[in-house]
Amino acid sequence: MNKSLKVGLIFIASILIITSILQVSQRPEINWIENLDRDSKTPFGLYILKEELPKWTNYKGEINQTLYEKIDKLDPKKSALFAIDNYDIFTEQGVESTLEFVDKGGTLFLSGKNFYQFEEELNLEIYSVNEFSNDYVFDHPYHQNQLIKGNHRYLIEEKGNYFDQTYLFVDFEKKVKAEILGYVQVNKEEKFPNFLKIKYGKGFVYYQIYPKAFTNYYLLNQDSYLYARESLTYLKDKEVYWFTEKSSEQSYNILRFVLSNKELAFAWRMLFACLIIFMVFRSKREQKAIEIVTPEPNLSVDFAKTIASLYYENGSVANMIQKKIEYFLFSIRKHFGVETDQLLDPKFIRLIANKANIKESEAKELVEKIVIYQTKENVSLNELKMMNELIENYKKKANII
Repeated sequence: MNKSLKVGLIFIASILIITSILQVSQRPEINWIENLDRDSKTPFGLYILKEELPKWTNYKGEINQTLYEKIDKLDPKKSALFAIDNYDIFTEQGVESTLEFVDKGGTLFLSGKNFYQFEEELNLEIYSVNEFSNDYVFDHPYHQNQLIKGNHRYLIEEKGNYFDQTYLFVDFEKKVKAEILGYVQVNKEEKFPNFLKIKYGKGFVYYQIYPKAFTNYYLLNQDSYLYARESLTYLKDKEVYWFTEKSSEQSYNILRFVLSNKELAFAWRMLFACLIIFMVFRSKREQKAIEIVTPEPNLSVDFAKTIASLYYENGSVANMIQKKIEYFLFSIRKHFGVETDQLLDPKFIRLIANKANIKESEAKELVEKIVIYQTKENVSLNELKMMNELIENYKKKANII
């Protein structure tokens, strides 16, 4: 690992440690988003409702949006479907299957603001008012949800927040056979229905448009806790199935869980950013791989050994010494650029003596030996060794490779 890479890794590790310390030391912020998530413990999640529902009703489990065939297997007279969300989680097929279930005597409990397809099928009209509405003037932001059961009133009050986007039913008497179960009261004067019991075929649809009433924040308050519990007593004689948009295959998604947690999401993004930085620096600092080129093998030595072994096995020592002399004279011609046809010429002897920086007498002795053994037929091994030693010594001194 090179130095620059080590520095980069240390830098990234330092950032992660510092940011982790800062995250731990920070006071966690409360998430006030109205998410209506069954597993969320934030103020407007539904974790407590999921825990309490089996105590309030004969809860049997959930039905997800990909399992409409399960609805067909339920006994409508004994079963009820429960759905709570601020988005229309029903598909067109789901609305059709659900209303068929209600028409046969089933019960449907809806709590949410945007079940548009059911509103259309049930002939409901809904609109919203807020403190800036042209039709109503709210001098003091205040509204109160009331659930009316006989002489009892169960209340949820919201004070200190501006009155905004409360969805209301209007003119339902002219189009729908329904009973008002609850209101939202604004400034203790204006009342708007926000909880209806609607007759549909042989069954009923309970439509409540204030889902906050079932969230963790309000279930921890005694008064609003009673409001939620009493609202669901309309389902007490039924086997309740919670309709959810999560399919069974998608009910547990690790990445979704990580991104839903602020600290884990921050760590995930930081890890991803550091990975990108690491890859960028590594791509710039690391040298491109060098291709390994295998040199051509030198077969000259092997060839010479092969030839020598052939001569040796044939027993022709004279031939071997003659070949040695021929190769030596070839080297002289190649390196010194002179002819070797007049070996005993004084000029030639003087030249090769100067090239090897030896005495002329030594050069003359070598030349005379060469002349003798060029034509001699009877040569002993000792003479071959002697001649080989003379030639190799000269080549070494003359720097002839």
